[in-house]
Amino acid sequence: MKENGNPAATETLEVKVADMSFLLERLGHDCAPDQFVRELTVNAIQAVQAGPAAGGRVVWDHDPVLSERLGARKLAITDTGTGMTGPEMVRYINHLAASGHERSADGNFGVGAKIAAAPRNPAGMVYLSWKNGRGAMIWLWKDPRTGRYGLRPLPRPDGTLGPWAPVPASMKPAGIGAHGTMVVLLGKEDRDETVAPPDGVVDDASAGSWLVRYLNARFFAFPPGIEVYAREGWRGRDTRLRRVTGMRDLLGTVAEAAGCVALGNAVARWWILPEAGIPDELAARHPAGGHVGALFGNELYEVYTGRSGAAKLQSFGIAVGHHRVVLYVEPDSEGARRVVANTARTALLLDGRPLPWGDWAEVFRRRLPPEIVALMEDVAGRSDARDRTRSFKDRMKGLANLLFIGGAAEDNLLRLFAPDRAGRRTRTAGARVDRGPAAVAPDTAEAARAAGSESAERASTAAPPDPTRGDPSRAANDGAVAPPASRGNAKPIALDLDRLLDLEVAWVSEAECGAYDRAAHYIPETNTLLMNRDFRVFAEYVQRWREKYAGNPAAQREVEDLVREWLEQPLRELVIRSHFLRGSEGWSDDSIRVLLSDEALTAVSLPCYLTEMRLRTAVAQRLGKLPPDRAA
Repeated sequence: MKENGNPAATETLEVKVADMSFLLERLGHDCAPDQFVRELTVNAIQAVQAGPAAGGRVVWDHDPVLSERLGARKLAITDTGTGMTGPEMVRYINHLAASGHERSADGNFGVGAKIAAAPRNPAGMVYLSWKNGRGAMIWLWKDPRTGRYGLRPLPRPDGTLGPWAPVPASMKPAGIGAHGTMVVLLGKEDRDETVAPPDGVVDDASAGSWLVRYLNARFFAFPPGIEVYAREGWRGRDTRLRRVTGMRDLLGTVAEAAGCVALGNAVARWWILPEAGIPDELAARHPAGGHVGALFGNELYEVYTGRSGAAKLQSFGIAVGHHRVVLYVEPDSEGARRVVANTARTALLLDGRPLPWGDWAEVFRRRLPPEIVALMEDVAGRSDARDRTRSFKDRMKGLANLLFIGGAAEDNLLRLFAPDRAGRRTRTAGARVDRGPAAVAPDTAEAARAAGSESAERASTAAPPDPTRGDPSRAANDGAVAPPASRGNAKPIALDLDRLLDLEVAWVSEAECGAYDRAAHYIPETNTLLMNRDFRVFAEYVQRWREKYAGNPAAQREVEDLVREWLEQPLRELVIRSHFLRGSEGWSDDSIRVLLSDEALTAVSLPCYLTEMRLRTAVAQRLGKLPPDRAA
């Protein structure tokens, strides 16, 4: 239908951006400081793949011409790809969502390099490109007069100004022939040294290799036939171009073991690093130690390192030894599933939602590879821990009914310990550990269904009702005990006490524990308590009691084991009894997290009188009484 005789009036009026420069800077703030390296590298790789040759090179270095002219070293990336003409650069570079490739949600959609690099280089990004032997250049900058981003007018040989100009022969890099492109980053002003790492990216010790390290950490591998290089060191004899190959090459070279675990909608790829760690000559150029990341399209996203990496690995069931494990989860993008990167390329989305790290971790814990189990057993010395667990269980079964915290209704205990929770088992360090702290044996299949069990069949195979429920003496023998009857409770429930008390405990270094100057760290996903053997309170206990038996070398290990057993006791009780508070009035999930925090575990470990009295008795029983001069 025509309106006022104008056929265009019937067409949709496309939405436009009133302030593109504001949008560009706002999106740029969402990018990490070094994100521009990834964006320009991917653009260069795609240019090489589209070029006339079968392969090519991508090189990060400084541009000698502009560096000398401006009096500061300017970072540049050069590729031997297809190149662009002047008009093509104007079309691709001066439009926010434009590139030489088809735009798509799961591709390199023409936005990344501009939003990641332009706001950090308002003085300019100079593009120099050659196609079929002819060179052209443009200068993308933020006009200081208007505050707008766009193409700076450049002088042409005929004396006019234009958005692009021919490139003088003196500015052509040695590595480019008839085709190729170089992008030079000028920073905020002429005197900026843009070869320096962005603020907060690395410390001073590794500043010279920041580019190599970032590229290795961001890329798992590069396409066949494409070589990537980066300058390492910028002054003196130490400067050199170093080949960058990505994490696949490093892990394949140094790992002691590797494998894959199917997670349903993803695959977890894992590697175990050597006990001595990555060799020094490689560690400065790669992420050091264990970490977790998402792998997609041979790139790494959402990489967790340091303390966050340790916490993430612990959620995957790797309670100890995590500094030696690298884990990359690769989402399955086939079929109906759709994996894309967000606009700033900082995270992945699976079917439009954040990656399901929690679900992946739960499946991985159930399928923990035996090599990782063996690693954890070696690190934590599980045999000693299991002996102390048996001793703890023997002590506590005699006081079974004291474990229960009065006032909890039966429906709350069913909710906490029903078979649907207790039945989902997680393997940790060679042992099968229940995800929930205990199992309930409902009297009937109907009760099991009411408690939310996975099936009536599971309830039918549960332990039959125990006629001696409520009798502490029988409970101490058979491991089943009834909690106090709740309001109007006509049918008591039975808890599998052995499973309730089956808490995994491991004594590890402070670095392994991740709780610095704290007593311990609890991992709820695997029901594991990590005891910090380097915590000064614990270390003083061990040292003092070893000194008491200094003349008996054979007793040193026994003393350490006894000290650990009694230092564990109050923390074991805290973790186990906390489960009876869950869900009751005033005890939200957040409250329980506070109760089991590193600080709370430390607070329980500080009182000394009762611990000292227990130790005196236990040591005397096992090793004999001390002489009076050492007993004090």
